[in-house]
Amino acid sequence: MQMKWFLFLLFVPLLVSCATTKPTSSGFISNTKQLSYEGKDLRYKKSGVNFQEIKKVYLSPVELRADDNPVNRELITYYQTALKEAFSKHYQVVSKPSSGVLVVRAAITKINTVNVGLNVVTSIVAVPVDNGGASAEAEMLLDKERVYAESRSVAGGLRGAGSFKSKTLGYISKTSHAKSALKTLAEDLVLTIRKK
Repeated sequence: MQMKWFLFLLFVPLLVSCATTKPTSSGFISNTKQLSYEGKDLRYKKSGVNFQEIKKVYLSPVELRADDNPVNRELITYYQTALKEAFSKHYQVVSKPSSGVLVVRAAITKINTVNVGLNVVTSIVAVPVDNGGASAEAEMLLDKERVYAESRSVAGGLRGAGSFKSKTLGYISKTSHAKSALKTLAEDLVLTIRKK
């Protein structure tokens, strides 16, 4: 009987800590019929558009389509900065949209914060059981025509996004996993559109 409890305490937290999230449909992307699943992500990429030939992007202010609270509002700024950093590696980021400029719209649609107290307690017995993550939707317009859209979710935790340090320390920080997920979402967005 003691062995069963030991196995329960060892393996159930491992399964829970590896939980994933799913893409969202918040209404931010007006027409989701064009999107189709690529693995676990929803995406649309207009054929014939070469994103490597585009030189300039305009980043619209990030919207919050998740619960409106101080923690999530703080993450808007973090995601906006992550998008700017990711896009500026390949494009000139401009201050207003114009002809030939790729307009990037993005929204945070779900934030999963970590229950720090629960993770501290469960770490004493086995491993932390609660991980965070984030979901976002993005849409890109070129001369007012949609050329790309996606809805993605990234989980934090040991199998999620970020460095080993951010993954492990994220269990004792309420928003570390969410921030790591948002950074990954921003970086992957640029990498995905630049694929031929």
